[in-house]
Amino acid sequence: MNPLVTRSMTVLSLALIVTSTAFSLGIRWEAVTSGGPSELNEADHFYYMPGMMKMVGGREGQFVIIRLDKELMIMGDPAKKAYYQMTFAEMEEMMEGASAVMDAQMEAMRQQLAALPKEQREMAEKMMGSQMKQKEPEIEVEKTGESKTVSGYSCTKYLVKEDGALVSSVWASSSIPEFDVMRKDMEQFAKRMAVMSKASRKSKGALTEGVDGFPMLTETADGMRTEVTKIEAAEVPASEFAVPEGYSKEEMPGMPASGMPDGY
Repeated sequence: MNPLVTRSMTVLSLALIVTSTAFSLGIRWEAVTSGGPSELNEADHFYYMPGMMKMVGGREGQFVIIRLDKELMIMGDPAKKAYYQMTFAEMEEMMEGASAVMDAQMEAMRQQLAALPKEQREMAEKMMGSQMKQKEPEIEVEKTGESKTVSGYSCTKYLVKEDGALVSSVWASSSIPEFDVMRKDMEQFAKRMAVMSKASRKSKGALTEGVDGFPMLTETADGMRTEVTKIEAAEVPASEFAVPEGYSKEEMPGMPASGMPDGY
């Protein structure tokens, strides 16, 4: 999947799904992601209006638009002046197909490992680590007593654990004003995102219930850090959530034509 799509889903999941309340009109914010295995250093811009979300990523300006009101995701590449789009139904079908293929591959691998001598099998399973787990991870969100100010907002620290191991810490603020209308949109988005895997379903459910407030700073166990550097309520224009003029539509690699008109 396109790296920007992956990053946008991750950031939107953390920055939006976990909110227990929502902005009444619109909002825009900036976040800097740094560190991690890929040594990222990217500044992303986010926009929200009821039924519509957008992320513009990094220096290249690639964007992802999520139209909850039309059940459509649009990905744009300014360098190519091109865009791709998928309906939510197509995205779910694609992810379910990919999940089925992966499950079949893992089952075949387990059968091959079962035929190995015990020592070789245990060594291989250790090398494969979490990939060989068959059960869903246990996700736990713990509210701590720690607090600090992030970009001018008072935040409380939450620890997110998977099977007892710390995977991330989230500094969330409940003092950002005008929360309400956005909540239903985020719940809808969470349900559609949850199709990716059983693990993500459980993780998103735990975060939704466990983190109270907007995540201003998220730090993962592998060293990735995403910090909101600016956030403000705003009446974001509808044009922000549409394909810019002059862009040509291209088919997503491996996806059939959607049958939708250009710029839908």
